Amino acid sequence: MKQFLFLIKCVFYPFILLDRKVIDLYNFISVKRNNVSYSQFPRIKGKLVLENRGSVSFGNSVVFNSDIRSNMVGLYKPCTIFVGKNGVLTIGDNSGFSGISIYCSNAVTIGKFVNCGGNVSIWDTDFHPLEFKERRVHNVSSINSKPIYIGDDAFIG
Repeated sequence: MKQFLFLIKCVFYPFILLDRKVIDLYNFISVKRNNVSYSQFPRIKGKLVLENRGSVSFGNSVVFNSDIRSNMVGLYKPCTIFVGKNGVLTIGDNSGFSGISIYCSNAVTIGKFVNCGGNVSIWDTDFHPLEFKERRVHNVSSINSKPIYIGDDAFIG
């Protein structure tokens, strides 16, 4: 049985490494293509889903656990980040995220040494009007959006 498992590892391990290299390349291209500024390229485990139409900056030693196997807390989705046309997302040094969802239409500022547990969502908008009459006609001018500031050493989740 041990010999069989060893054989399986020898056969499949190169493909696992290749898969990780492809995902690393995807993340590198995605961060570059989305004009993300960073002090140090973030450590990303799994595929980071990123769309930047505004401004995004990462500090040193930022970590994204974006694969369900990267955190055994029970991640059910990859890390996703969307920054709108006028949005500004700033993430400080030594911050870590597992299955995070960040939607920034205005401003999201995350301090240093911040940890967000599994599947946390940080959204600076309501996405739709809160009043039912405004929702019926989808009056986008009545959608609330306020800046979010999360200070240093916070733990969320």
